[in-house]
Amino acid sequence: MNLPFVKIGVTALACILAIAVTTECHGQGLSPRAYVITPIHANAVTFTYSLQDGNIIFESLPVSNSRGRIGTELVSYFHTMDFVGHSSNIDISLPYSVGHFQGDVSGVEKRIYRSGLAPLQARLSVNLIGAPAMSASEFRRWKQKTLIGASLTMTAPTGQYDPNKILSLGAARWSFKPEAALSQIIGSEQKWELDAYANAFSTRTTRPTTG
Repeated sequence: MNLPFVKIGVTALACILAIAVTTECHGQGLSPRAYVITPIHANAVTFTYSLQDGNIIFESLPVSNSRGRIGTELVSYFHTMDFVGHSSNIDISLPYSVGHFQGDVSGVEKRIYRSGLAPLQARLSVNLIGAPAMSASEFRRWKQKTLIGASLTMTAPTGQYDPNKILSLGAARWSFKPEAALSQIIGSEQKWELDAYANAFSTRTTRPTTG
């Protein structure tokens, strides 16, 4: 690995993390191959489905035996482009969720149904070092070595949300997550690739006022 690349990557990572002021630490969901290199003007539309099923924990509320089941259909649009000479891409995802919840409130069984849009998410990723913007013919001759990239993910309050209800599919807030990434090919045969990500974000939750 070229030492100057490492120094630049560490500096970029430090700057991005310094910009993001965090109030709490949370587990993060990472996106493998978020900085994948493809020729510019490439497009992809994907449809995915996820299912979440498990117990729900309520703090300081008389709710017991609570359980939730949420199914989410997600449509995503991916587009690659030239960003000031650098390979970059934008990914926009809009989910629609259907949720069934149940639990005992003060000893009385209650059931709740929710359906609607969940928060929209958009991510701009730019490969700062190691991957210039390329046409399809240039991409065929290109070989990956060390890549350093950065991205900014925005989440918009498009989801179904009611501040007077305990359970909502969305949230009444915007959030922004900057991220730095390093991708390194390992071995002379280029069969292995190591991806490393670091990100941080700040968010403020609006708590419901009534049940």
